[in-house]
Amino acid sequence: MKFLVRTNLLCVFSVALSVAGAVAAERPFYQGKTINMVINFAAGGPADIEGRIVARHLGKHIPGQPAIVPQNMPGAGGVTGINYMGEVAKPDGQTMSLHRPL
Repeated sequence: MKFLVRTNLLCVFSVALSVAGAVAAERPFYQGKTINMVINFAAGGPADIEGRIVARHLGKHIPGQPAIVPQNMPGAGGVTGINYMGEVAKPDGQTMSLHRPL
């Protein structure tokens, strides 16, 4: 019985993935869009340098090759950027954050 359930689930997931792949092949979601990258520390520090390096190269590895714009939000040891992500940023997939552990 478990074998049949696993086999059926595997078939359902494989069909779902193939359909999702066919839909994604038509036009990537991020094509022609801009992603804002929130860096939660001041400009010129190690987190800013790391974030800008990641932003420069990350767009090439996302389907649709979106432009990635780094945006510094210093203050309160990084909490300002974290609060922005939770309270202000729209959950549309066009804002990401680079949080550096303290």
